[in-house]
Amino acid sequence: MMTGLWRRYWFSPAPCFDLAVVRVVVCAVQLFWVLVYGEQYRALEARAALADSFFDPLIILNAFHALFGWGFRPDFEIVGAIFFISIAAGVLSLVGLLTNLSLLIFAAASVYLQAYVYSFGDFHHPEAVMMIALSVLA
Repeated sequence: MMTGLWRRYWFSPAPCFDLAVVRVVVCAVQLFWVLVYGEQYRALEARAALADSFFDPLIILNAFHALFGWGFRPDFEIVGAIFFISIAAGVLSLVGLLTNLSLLIFAAASVYLQAYVYSFGDFHHPEAVMMIALSVLA
């Protein structure tokens, strides 16, 4: 009996509207954080200008670069392109076009960009919450 109540409470189907509201809020907050509050593009430019001796890639960034070898440092053109791809995927996710694919790309690109910034040191954890939320939504 108790397991039946538990399952009904936690695993009963929910309206799609609830999931859509969560998707819109999470995508809007992430886009606001990247474009306005966090000024991520400027942070990417500043990190790209640093010498190679400052670059110590995180394991997740090395996983993204598995084909290029351990410790590969991408040019800023590549990182900038990924930034704009993430923005485009975020806008598509926000409005609900190709939602699953755009959320997956938005989450992966956001994780990549944050890992790139963190590969020069200076860790903060609030960004990780948004990466997890985007990944779960995808």
